Amino acid sequence: MVNVNKKYLDGEIKNAAWKRFLKEIKKVNPKTNLKTTLDKFFTADEQILFEKRLAIFNLLDKGLSYREIGQILDVSSKTISFVKQGLKKKNQIKRQIPDMKISPKDIKPRKYPKYPTFTGKGRWSFLNNY
Repeated sequence: MVNVNKKYLDGEIKNAAWKRFLKEIKKVNPKTNLKTTLDKFFTADEQILFEKRLAIFNLLDKGLSYREIGQILDVSSKTISFVKQGLKKKNQIKRQIPDMKISPKDIKPRKYPKYPTFTGKGRWSFLNNY
């Protein structure tokens, strides 16, 4: 499976990336294969995931059950449900996550109580101070 970093992109960078992708897709014509264009952007694993999700759309339209789709494509019912919910979603403005730039100066060390290294009666008496 493909591992994805959950770091959010800056809006400007994200928009530039989508513009570039759409520009390349628009260049596709009968002489150039869509597959070669997608090879520029996606790994083989990512292309398989993309193809399976597109196939889920088609199989849902044909009226197949989740179990049948799962057996045909070898995907979980949660994936099928996710794709189906994506069909129902309206374009919504997602909450913007601010880019948190933390400098080392902003990080304050936590003050933990010093645990006693000795054993015996009274070793936890320091907790009475908190």
